[in-house]
Amino acid sequence: MTVWTRPEAAACKADRAFERLVSDKLLALGWKCEVLQTSDDFVVDIVCTHKGDKLLVQCAPGAAIDMPDLQHAAALKAYHSADDALIVHNGEPSPSSQSLAAAMGVTLVHTDALCIAGTYDRSDYGVRLRLERELVIAQEEKSRRETANRIALMAHYEAINKYDQEAKAWRATQRRQPWLKGMSIASIAPPFLLLGTPYFIYFLAASLALAGYAIFFLKPGAEPVAPEPLPDLSPEDILPARAPKSFQPRPTPKERISGVPAPAALMRGRRPLPLEEPKSIVKCPKCHTKMRLPRGKRLWANCPSCKNRFRADT
Repeated sequence: MTVWTRPEAAACKADRAFERLVSDKLLALGWKCEVLQTSDDFVVDIVCTHKGDKLLVQCAPGAAIDMPDLQHAAALKAYHSADDALIVHNGEPSPSSQSLAAAMGVTLVHTDALCIAGTYDRSDYGVRLRLERELVIAQEEKSRRETANRIALMAHYEAINKYDQEAKAWRATQRRQPWLKGMSIASIAPPFLLLGTPYFIYFLAASLALAGYAIFFLKPGAEPVAPEPLPDLSPEDILPARAPKSFQPRPTPKERISGVPAPAALMRGRRPLPLEEPKSIVKCPKCHTKMRLPRGKRLWANCPSCKNRFRADT
């Protein structure tokens, strides 16, 4: 869409001419515009409607937008119960004016940016572009949310694996605890075999120290805490659902004879199993021996019994 510009827009000084200019622009965007000519304090310059949407437009042909202009536009928006209030200008408002307008719920739009923004375009082309943009934004948000959920699920699985390893080690340590304590306490008895020797006191002190360490200091530690389950999140919500595998039934001999191709399950390596051709029963005219010949052909046949050669039509 081309940007709507007019050379006289920047040089327009009269308020009425600028209002007509903005009204023509909004009419081109699909709005129904009504330019009010009264000078009441609670009367807006342009009232735009489109299928239940109401838009109030205040025209500011000057470059400066003051605090009273913003307060007036915000009061008009609340008084008329409008969906949005615009201040259309043809200058460069200050950063403080822009921040105040955003805080008060008033939108500052340049005359040339009405078409570029696309937010206020109510034509068929603008509505289609806006819907396409909203669809793209929704898809990006959905992809971002799925990625975040997938990362959270992977971190949860890693925490579960770590908890399983720690719990397994803790249970093993707890199983060894009574055995180690019993062996440490039982180690007090062997030094008494050396009673009366100069080494008795040393072995007894070492046994007592080992038993005291096993009783007072050898502990399995605190039990690992299982990770909390993710709220409102399951693998079925994140991982794509796998379609069930469909296996083709093995064809019957009658179906294989009728020319149905063999499925992939009947393949041996890369070579398919040979299909049997349909046969017809033909009798030898000399000895009446029955033979199986390919169906639907005219050929010479040799009888395996009497070696007779004859013409057969199958």
